[in-house]
Amino acid sequence: RVRSAYIKLFRLIPVNTRNDACGCSINSINTLLKKNNLEQAAFASPEKLEDIPDAEHGFDVAMNLLETLLDLNRKDLFRIASEFKQIRPESVQANLLFALGAELTANEPNEIKSEHYEQAEAGYKRALQLDPGNAHAHAAYGDFLILTKRNKEALKQCDIALSIDPNNRMALFNKLRIISPAERKVLTEQLIAVEPNNPLLWFHYGSALNSLGEKEKALQAAQKTVALDPNGLFYRALGDALVSVHREDEAEPYYRIMTEKCGCQLCWYRYAQYLVRYKPEKIREAARALQKSESLSSMNRISIENMNYLKLQILEKTEPNDAEALVRELLEKSPENGNYWFFFAGILRTLEKYNEAVEAAQKAVDLCPELSYRPRLANCLAKVGEYEKAEQIYHDLHKEFPERNRYWFWYAQFLVDYLPDRIEEAEKALERAASNPDDTWYVPPEDLKELQEKIEEVTAPLPVTVD
Repeated sequence: RVRSAYIKLFRLIPVNTRNDACGCSINSINTLLKKNNLEQAAFASPEKLEDIPDAEHGFDVAMNLLETLLDLNRKDLFRIASEFKQIRPESVQANLLFALGAELTANEPNEIKSEHYEQAEAGYKRALQLDPGNAHAHAAYGDFLILTKRNKEALKQCDIALSIDPNNRMALFNKLRIISPAERKVLTEQLIAVEPNNPLLWFHYGSALNSLGEKEKALQAAQKTVALDPNGLFYRALGDALVSVHREDEAEPYYRIMTEKCGCQLCWYRYAQYLVRYKPEKIREAARALQKSESLSSMNRISIENMNYLKLQILEKTEPNDAEALVRELLEKSPENGNYWFFFAGILRTLEKYNEAVEAAQKAVDLCPELSYRPRLANCLAKVGEYEKAEQIYHDLHKEFPERNRYWFWYAQFLVDYLPDRIEEAEKALERAASNPDDTWYVPPEDLKELQEKIEEVTAPLPVTVD
């Protein structure tokens, strides 16, 4: 039975360095055993040991638990883990496995997440009570605290684990996830100097650089990451890095590779998101990718709200009437969700229901004043002829955010479309849109060119006719 479980484990876990974040890959162990001719010794029967009470039952439950984990059968996982903990209440590993079982079961349908999280935390705390010097227990508890968005407490557990075992990889990589970008950059640079061929370190280094606005260096780090691990698990980072330097067309194959090599819910979602934003001609493919992501909901890597936001964007472009029906249904359940009102305004605008669109956009702005929803309100106001109100919104935005290129671009569009007699102001606004350094609110060159051509059409002299 042990050999059977080992073979199943060996087949299930692919060769990739990502497994090293939580410990050595099973493939690495297998290779090491073969290299040193230790396979026979590793799997030989142990010497006669002192009897342990209820050992056979404990072993049987432990094997059931292992097989349940390998089969990804979360339905029975918590039940078996609870039985194992009951048999071995003083075992650190039994309590950690109980905590893990509760944690994984929390997101299953018809389960009460808060209750399972309470049980998981109790398991982690009991393990630490039994062995306060267990680095892995501190690291595992830190991982749980990150999941429950308690990063300050998680960082403390990571630091404790690393003080006990400076090489504890789970604690190290969890720490990299939660410290500030500036701290992450410094730490990864130090670690890369010691371990230059570790793709996970280059991955986190690139993430830090991107957050700090060092886009080109972040792209180089992402390329280094993929070069070190070409198996596909880091290609999304390369896609993100290419998008951040406005090389969107080059990014598509990397997002697609992620759906093939990893295929998790997040990979399919990010691929759909990429297609919606940068490949409008592939909107049907985006819909299929989102559908695939939704089918993997048990992974719980994307919130239901974010799924709905992307679905509304896709439906607005493909079936706007269906989009309207869906968003009305969502607003009945969540009337205070400003994001739903924002998408509702866009859908109504697409359906040319402009007065309703104004009301929806105003509701979105009222509910989420900190978000950048006012430009949509200004655009909807212009659609119903409220030019003064629309222009006042643009003026307010320019005072608050003079560096945001896209606000100047939208204002130039407004002037060209609705106030063509003020074309010189539109030209100046377009110049601001093209010259501002804020990369976050970047306007693609093709959009600038298209608007410039519209301005030139308006300003072109009429042809002279001779009678």
